[in-house]
Amino acid sequence: MKKWLIGLMCVGMFATAAMGDLSSPATLPISWAGETGFTMAAIDALTGWDATGLSAPYANSTKFDGTGDKIIIYLDGAPGSLVCTARRSDSSALAGPYSATIEESADNATWSPVRTFDGSELNGTPAEFTDTLQSSTRYVKFEYVTKPTGQNFGVGSVQISSGGPAVFGVNLDKQNGFTVDQGSSDTITATAQNGTETYNYTWGTTMADGDYTAVGNVFTILDTAALGNDYTATVTATDSSDPQQQAEKAVTFSVVAPAVKYGIAITPPVNGTVTTTPATEAEAGATVTINATPAGGYAVGTKTVVGDDSTPITVTGNNFTMPTQPVTVTVAFVEASASRIIISQYTETETGTIPKGIEIWNVSGSDITFDAAGNLLDVKVAANGTNVPSSQVTASSGTLAAGAVWVIGTTNMTPDLVEPFAFNGDDAIVLELGGVLQDVIGTVGVDPGTAWTNNGVSTANQNIQLKSGITVGDVDGWTDPSERFEYVAAGSDLTGFGIAPGGSATFSVNVDKANGFTVEQGTSAAITATAQNGTETYNYTWGTTMAVGDYTAVGNVFTILDTAPIGDYSAEVVATDSSDPVQSVTNSLNFSVVAPPTKYAISIVTNNVGEGTVTTTPATEAAAGTEVTITVVPEEGYRAASVAVNGGVVPVTGNAFTMPAEPVTVTVTFEVYETPDVLIDFEDYSSATYAMHDYTTAGVTFSMTNILAGSTAGSDRFNDTKSARFHHNRTAGNAAVMRQTVAFAQPITRMNFWFADYGTDSGGAFKVQVSEDGTAWTDVGEATYDPAGTTLEMAEINVIPANVTFVQFVGVGDSAKRFNVDDVGIFFGAAVPSLSYSGATTIQMGQSFALTFTLNNGTASGWEYLLESASREDLDNGSANVFNWTPSSAGTYYLTMTALDEASNPIASREVTLTVTPVDPDEPAVIISGSLSGTVGVQMSLAVSLTNGTLTGDMWYIVLVDPDALADTTYDFDGSTFTLTPTKTGTYVLTITAVTETGNVSNTVNLVISGGGGELPNITEFEVPAGATASATLATTTVGKTYKLQYTTNLLAVPVVWQDADTQAGTGGEITLQDGDPADMARYYRVTEN
Repeated sequence: MKKWLIGLMCVGMFATAAMGDLSSPATLPISWAGETGFTMAAIDALTGWDATGLSAPYANSTKFDGTGDKIIIYLDGAPGSLVCTARRSDSSALAGPYSATIEESADNATWSPVRTFDGSELNGTPAEFTDTLQSSTRYVKFEYVTKPTGQNFGVGSVQISSGGPAVFGVNLDKQNGFTVDQGSSDTITATAQNGTETYNYTWGTTMADGDYTAVGNVFTILDTAALGNDYTATVTATDSSDPQQQAEKAVTFSVVAPAVKYGIAITPPVNGTVTTTPATEAEAGATVTINATPAGGYAVGTKTVVGDDSTPITVTGNNFTMPTQPVTVTVAFVEASASRIIISQYTETETGTIPKGIEIWNVSGSDITFDAAGNLLDVKVAANGTNVPSSQVTASSGTLAAGAVWVIGTTNMTPDLVEPFAFNGDDAIVLELGGVLQDVIGTVGVDPGTAWTNNGVSTANQNIQLKSGITVGDVDGWTDPSERFEYVAAGSDLTGFGIAPGGSATFSVNVDKANGFTVEQGTSAAITATAQNGTETYNYTWGTTMAVGDYTAVGNVFTILDTAPIGDYSAEVVATDSSDPVQSVTNSLNFSVVAPPTKYAISIVTNNVGEGTVTTTPATEAAAGTEVTITVVPEEGYRAASVAVNGGVVPVTGNAFTMPAEPVTVTVTFEVYETPDVLIDFEDYSSATYAMHDYTTAGVTFSMTNILAGSTAGSDRFNDTKSARFHHNRTAGNAAVMRQTVAFAQPITRMNFWFADYGTDSGGAFKVQVSEDGTAWTDVGEATYDPAGTTLEMAEINVIPANVTFVQFVGVGDSAKRFNVDDVGIFFGAAVPSLSYSGATTIQMGQSFALTFTLNNGTASGWEYLLESASREDLDNGSANVFNWTPSSAGTYYLTMTALDEASNPIASREVTLTVTPVDPDEPAVIISGSLSGTVGVQMSLAVSLTNGTLTGDMWYIVLVDPDALADTTYDFDGSTFTLTPTKTGTYVLTITAVTETGNVSNTVNLVISGGGGELPNITEFEVPAGATASATLATTTVGKTYKLQYTTNLLAVPVVWQDADTQAGTGGEITLQDGDPADMARYYRVTEN
């Protein structure tokens, strides 16, 4: 079963809804996945299904979270087996009795148990259960009977098979417990089935004579019936077979006093008609719908509802909730001509970032010449539910002919007005003319999630056009796009743009520059006009406010020369075609020649010529604040391993950075790239929703929970045009999971992938797991992958268990965070030797650090490394797999580590880019320098200092954790030197904190310890009570080496003061160290060697 989660939810009471209509049975066999997040209403809408008390969907699944929550399924025949999955919130201990049941019934009245869950067999993972149903069963019920605090119940993947031919039976169109208002009548209709027609019906009832009639298959409760809450009607149906078959069905009901209803009055409308549903009265709490129909030439304006006490009643769309008083409904109709221009077409691309735009249509009947006052065209966007739309593009010149259209959008739309729109499907678009609202896409102040969607029409990933007959703008906004628009094509298909609704394309001329664009003095720029939808050949005539000699105008190109003076200008083009009579159309725009800003140089450095090319746009220099795009094109067999600007000081987002007020060096490192057997690059991934769905690619299928296709420039991080955007904990306890559900044909032996933070989110993390069967999962790679920022980084996993054919990415952590994953490479076949490393690759100048390399899928007999500068100057080399370094200069460096075989031939090599950042002169820092690798039994020493700060009371805090995750206090620290004689192999984690005038400042480093010379026994600090003596026996390996037994009375002191109790020389065998002086107070002892 795919991932779904019930979660630990607030315990609350939910009103129990009346059972829905089960008059029509569901057809066997039944298959319901249960992960589509059905609401109670959605289940009730299914034929033969009914739900009670279910809460809103959680993690894209239906949720039973209250006592009495249930689902009943009515079957059309004899069932066979029932297979389903069930779970509870998690595996924690139950706080009280737990009971959930599956029951069956022949008549929806008498129930027999199929299975009872007491909670012990359920946990946070779905488990599958199989049962056999009786052939007479026609109803199956899932019910949460007893709920302990903090636990919910869930059911999924319900499969009910057909068990044989349908048998004779009779159904009623009412459910037990239905009610009838006294003074009104109601009917119960019986329907026999699966017998030999003709059917006969006989009725019995507890009602008094005169309160009902029973004719054929219809039982009628008369409007004169007495009040009562315990009536029963029973029908017996017989068929015409020989012998006759007989079936019986009963239903209970009540005749109740009618609820109080309040009157609905309608203010007589002008220029339209108004009705309500219900028409004249409704009980409190009922939903009332306002039906407003404008007369010709008019549109619906405001809708208001006021109570008798003058209290305004909220109207949402066309509906309001009836209060406990009469109301008056008033609808104002406005002249349709109030909208002079409307939005006639809209597109939001389904891939990448363009095209995006709208088409506006002049419905006024007269030409509109735009100006800076009453005819200022203004297109605004209200992003992500904001209440205040912001202006995106204006037009204060140009003419939109009556009945004609203008296209406004990105350059690839060949627009009349260029605007690099960045809106998404959840952003409202507002169209104004002279400050007067004309039309709206969506609803300002509402964030629909991903898009406004209904009936196959969506504001995300689609090209949609105005429906035929609509000529009035909707100034109130809407939540259902299908009311005004219809689907044309996918968002990247521009079919229909530039053609007025109901007509053919009109003659027009477009320019390739946006109104108000600027040109730097000393450079030239060209405006190109393009006429269309006329009879070729086209002619162009230009006019301008520029002085003669500052421009040229040849054909359809107007050129601003590099000698033009600073100033504000305009240009106008008149295009004519070759029709008879000749058509003429005008377009104009404003622009400015501005003083060029200071520009700073852009330099490019790569590790090896021939492994790829790097360019930037702009190419050689840019002004501060300019967005610079980096284009990296690796040669065949290579890829970009890292991209850094000024050694990592300038952040790179995606493939771009913002130019600082200083020169920059763009450093790109290429590395050898082995093409994976399967590359999941998400370019074919199209989901626009976080709702659970399947993604099939490269012949396998993934279940995607809280994941969608990320293609939003500036927020999503991708290598091409798309990646997977994970939204972990979008609601509490709702994990983001990409789980493979169809196996690869071969075992996975290696994998790699890219990941980064989404937008401004940080703190998102995930883990990678593999499986042989898709059910039992094992962690691989790092414990968690936590993006370091918004620049994509690559991870490799080279050690994977044998025979695994499934992989999944699982979000971890408590926070609701988003992150991107891209280009997942899967490798099959024999595992090849490769290098992995542990340790940070971005460090601060003056700090010591260590990188430890490991050879995977092979055995190394030796090692060698080479450290190079950014310009590929050799700086250091060595012959160990642990690289220690204390950099003295900021910048970019390259470290190449190579594993060697017995003949010193390379087995595997890996280059790592090291980024050294400068010390911020305004920020205090703890500097730890010295070798971070050591040997068991050999004392190591590190220099410690505080820079850019002042200690308070010479106070330091030391925390040392040994390779077994235990606190270790066997170190010495005198305020400037840290010494330790390690006793264990592995990695120690050392954190040194200085107390300064501005707060605590810490630095954490890893100490990598290997075995060797005089390894001490695993004797940790031990306590001896007052009055006792201490001793320690150990095996020594080095003759003559000095071993000491030392003690202290305070392990919390900084530094810890140790005193010698006994000293002996190693014999190569066993020795015993002891303190013969009984302690007068408790002491802590340790063993050291010199």
